[in-house]
Amino acid sequence: MSKTHQHGSHGGHGGHGHGHARAGHHGYLLALVLTVGYALVEVAGGMWTGSLALLSDAGHMFSDALALGLAAVAARLAQRPASARHSYGWARAEVIGALVNGLSMLAIVIWLVVEAVDRLLDPQPVEALGLIVISFIGMIVNVWSCTC
Repeated sequence: MSKTHQHGSHGGHGGHGHGHARAGHHGYLLALVLTVGYALVEVAGGMWTGSLALLSDAGHMFSDALALGLAAVAARLAQRPASARHSYGWARAEVIGALVNGLSMLAIVIWLVVEAVDRLLDPQPVEALGLIVISFIGMIVNVWSCTC
């Protein structure tokens, strides 16, 4: 018997493990979609309310989603074996993914600093009630996506 066949023949236990992997995968994708979707809501809400806090949280959520996506792709690539062309294998993909994520986070921070300085020099009113409502819903989305 092959290893694959033996794994599948452990009665209900072998199949049980696969079900959890699929459920975790779907939960991960749902959390990723929710994070990106609500980041878009926060961008719109930040523009509407004039809140740099909402815009910065949207940037944070986008960077989280990017990090999750890059990590998933990099981990998948890193599982590939070494070959004549890739003597080290694909493990470098994880490093490149981390680099891309770090650079994107740096770009968001630089934009936020420039925007914050501009707002210090030219203060703008903020729609507080809208900011509070959008932030509260965002907190619920973040807590829920952590439980996926």
